[in-house]
Amino acid sequence: MADRLTPSSPLPGAVLRLWMLAEIGMAALYWWQYQLLSALPGAALAVPPPRQVSVLEGLYLVVFVPAVLVLADVWQRTRDARLAWAALAYGLLSAASFAAWPQAASIADMRLLTLADAGISLSGLIVAAAGLFRLARP
Repeated sequence: MADRLTPSSPLPGAVLRLWMLAEIGMAALYWWQYQLLSALPGAALAVPPPRQVSVLEGLYLVVFVPAVLVLADVWQRTRDARLAWAALAYGLLSAASFAAWPQAASIADMRLLTLADAGISLSGLIVAAAGLFRLARP
């Protein structure tokens, strides 16, 4: 992969920029889901998320997986500790959210998780921007 993703290649930067747009879209999606949940009583039992959310989360992986590969390549070439820590924090937050969703027992729990997911998506912007910054530096 390192042979194809040279610093002069526009592909890594384009993938990271696309990831940034996808993170903004996911944050907006989670905000929309929060708005839908706000109309329901907080003490009500949890309901499955709207189908649109599941479909868009699946489509997001089409952008996310290549971005992670590019980010790993950037880190391998630069060994930037801040980039590694930012990516690790983002990954751990994402994993914690994924693990927390099955535990949601009420609409109030789901509201908190959708707000957390929106924040996690926005933190992905920081990771992608850090990757772009390191990519631009020789």
